[in-house]
Amino acid sequence: MIVPGFFVVGILLEEGFLRFKIDELTSLIVTFGLTVILESLIQWIWTADFRRLESPYTRVSLKVGTLFVGLGGLLAFAAAVLLTLATWAWLRWSYLGKAARASAQDGPMAGAFGVNRRRLALLLAGLSSAYAAVAGLFIALNHTLAPSQIYSWIGVVFAAVIIGRLGNALGLLAASVFIAASEALTMAVTAPGWAPLVSFTLLIVILLFRPEL
Repeated sequence: MIVPGFFVVGILLEEGFLRFKIDELTSLIVTFGLTVILESLIQWIWTADFRRLESPYTRVSLKVGTLFVGLGGLLAFAAAVLLTLATWAWLRWSYLGKAARASAQDGPMAGAFGVNRRRLALLLAGLSSAYAAVAGLFIALNHTLAPSQIYSWIGVVFAAVIIGRLGNALGLLAASVFIAASEALTMAVTAPGWAPLVSFTLLIVILLFRPEL
């Protein structure tokens, strides 16, 4: 129920942005404001205590050579790869995917050729929210959660999007794997507390040497 529910929430949120003619930058600010409100509501209703979503395979590990891989993390990676490949194929070969790429490059021209930009925007907002729901479910299965952890994940997402380049599904997957491997190596060599610094450090270094990204 969570994924379809988030799909509807994404459509309603985008409908509000379109109705009040809120541009991209303002919508980002509004979204951050909604994040703060949601965090406060979560703490008010369920308190700020750490919680974990238990499942039968939470503590199941698979042995791969000399390594032990958690089943939850493996399922999350498989879902990420599957959704990434499906999104890449959808953007590349389907009519709606081509319409989305055309609208991103030149919205008015795409509209002149018959693309319904409003419906397309609502569909993309719903799909983005549904993808976020999938990610949230796997995070809940693999991590202990607290309301304040929202912002640590936002940093990783920003870094992955900028490094992998916006609109490039395969590049985003590669950037995410690179950041995850870097954080895991950092935790193994130093301490877990240093892991969140990896994504921002990589982001700063790449922007210094490749500012066109």
